[in-house]
Amino acid sequence: MEGLDIRKEAVKGFIKVFSCAHSMLMASAEQHRRPVDVNMLKAVTGLGAGVATMGDICGMVNGGVVALGNLLAPIYGSSADEWKIALFCHEFYRQTREATGTCSCGEIHGGKHLARDFRKAILTGKTFKCFEMLYKGSGILDDFFTPIPDTPLFFEAESAARIQSIHEHFQKNHFHCCRTTLELIQEKSGRDLSFLRQAATGFIGGIGFSGTLCGAVVGGVLAAGAAHGVNPKMSDYSDTVKIIYHGLLKSDKIWNDSRVFKAERAFEVNRKIYELIESTYGSCDCCIISGLDIERPETFMNYREVNGIARCRDIAERIAWETSALL
Repeated sequence: MEGLDIRKEAVKGFIKVFSCAHSMLMASAEQHRRPVDVNMLKAVTGLGAGVATMGDICGMVNGGVVALGNLLAPIYGSSADEWKIALFCHEFYRQTREATGTCSCGEIHGGKHLARDFRKAILTGKTFKCFEMLYKGSGILDDFFTPIPDTPLFFEAESAARIQSIHEHFQKNHFHCCRTTLELIQEKSGRDLSFLRQAATGFIGGIGFSGTLCGAVVGGVLAAGAAHGVNPKMSDYSDTVKIIYHGLLKSDKIWNDSRVFKAERAFEVNRKIYELIESTYGSCDCCIISGLDIERPETFMNYREVNGIARCRDIAERIAWETSALL
């Protein structure tokens, strides 16, 4: 939108709704005149605060990946070109980490699980780091669209070739970490989650095969948000003030108080999904669970030899069963 500064809009949105994922998604949608419907907004609820206060990938980054999936699908949505969306998401993650020093909510706020340190995060000013993340991250995302470049030339050739090769392997085996999980949840729960198909595109092999937060976990989080998430457009500045005030008084207890924190139910379900995978596999990071590392080609060869997709499919099945039960 002419005259709109997406960076300022993202920061302003965060001050109003106190949700990094929502702020990023709404600012991007407004910039590109692509309105986001209420169901989509509800679905991304649990991607904020490093996945429902678990201190994982920054909600701004997650919101940006959702935005890229929605915006790029009309351009690269064909089966042959879809790997390019994964490449954009990989590069968005890489550039944001390079510009800000980290994409981990836990590292920003001084602890793996944000909920345990919320009062400290406020008093030490670490919460203000969220403004920097949104300002820089939204600027990086916007640069991708001025104009849309020819993907293989725009990004480093070797990374592009690796991502294309791995993506083709996943396609041949009819598996997509996030999307497959959503399809399984839809099948088991009877809920229509097809509206999340484009948004889920970048959550494969972590974020665009970056080895970060497991895409199957994101699938569970999106499904739980679709059922229990909140519409940020119903929030205003007074809600943010209330969260900060009670955060100083109660610290981590506010996340369980629906009178103060409207997303309480969505966060509760999302934490259970996250903790299930973390306790079972020792981590929610794709590179640790699957052993797949885009920077080490030999790990891809091993992943194929041991049929790593079968293990990933089992994880998607387990998350689908657990999420459906929680819904």
